[in-house]
Amino acid sequence: MKQKAVATQKGALEARRKNLKREKERIETEKEHLAREKQQSETDKEAMTRELQQLRLENEEIKAAQVSHGHSTSTLTLQREARGAAHLPTSRRCFSGGEPCPHRTIPSQPQQQGGVSDIAGAKGGKRLKETTHEDPPVGTRVHTAR
Repeated sequence: MKQKAVATQKGALEARRKNLKREKERIETEKEHLAREKQQSETDKEAMTRELQQLRLENEEIKAAQVSHGHSTSTLTLQREARGAAHLPTSRRCFSGGEPCPHRTIPSQPQQQGGVSDIAGAKGGKRLKETTHEDPPVGTRVHTAR
């Protein structure tokens, strides 16, 4: 009887040892996984920091270009550049109080002041928003960002 109880206890201890060993391996694997995740997040953080620094430099360059052109930075100009007007010459994307830039080197063209234009392809009475100083060519559809 005693031998049977001792054998049962030995079996229980052996099973417990195996379970503890498995649990220890699982914990070690989890630690390694967390260490890899931490390293990856640090790498991502460094990349984002570099990208943020690059964007700040670009922003400073834009501000410097505007100031050297005789304007203070306006959100309208920055929004236009963000929408893709950056490829236009500065003289065609520069604004002063919503009016065409006084520093413009190209001849002035009349601008459309709101309203609906069937020629430009406006649908349903939507108002047109210009993104440059000049009107679009006749028959061209105008898509505005909202």
